[in-house]
Amino acid sequence: MKTLLLTGFGPFAENTENPTETLVKNFDNLVINNHKIISHILPVEYEKSIHVLDGLIERTNPDVIINLGLASNREEITPELISINYQHSETKDNAGVIKKFSKINPSGKESFFSTLPNKEMIENINLINGTKAKLSSTAGTYVCNTVMYHCLKKTQQDKRNCRSGFIHIPPNIAQEDLTQVLTACIKTL
Repeated sequence: MKTLLLTGFGPFAENTENPTETLVKNFDNLVINNHKIISHILPVEYEKSIHVLDGLIERTNPDVIINLGLASNREEITPELISINYQHSETKDNAGVIKKFSKINPSGKESFFSTLPNKEMIENINLINGTKAKLSSTAGTYVCNTVMYHCLKKTQQDKRNCRSGFIHIPPNIAQEDLTQVLTACIKTL
């Protein structure tokens, strides 16, 4: 059996609810497509999120990592293609930190590409009645991008045999539908 590390986030900024929090908690300890799921809610904080993620990766030694985040300005489910080595937002993280014009890793690579089967995930999601998915070429420059970048950097630099990536969830999808969506994504692994 393989291990799938699944992460989401809690509320942040003006978002009093984050659908990824409930979704991730509901999948904890499930087995889907021969993957045992270990779930965790990351803090919506630039620094703390990557430290928590490091500990989770070391402790669970996952075969796959799917990070989920809320994209409050999107209407489709969007698996992310690429993360960039950049942080910039007017929005404070939950620790009150604002990052502007800064690199995640000053000496690191400029970008990392997702290693998840995004094409197959999108095809499976679009088969579910009432849901739409499309590829996104930007994970933004807030905490979601920081987590995606750091996760890909860590799994690739440590030469782990681990696929990882990020999926943004819009706010307007019911939890029952999100459950179907995430199950469809895991079935592509």
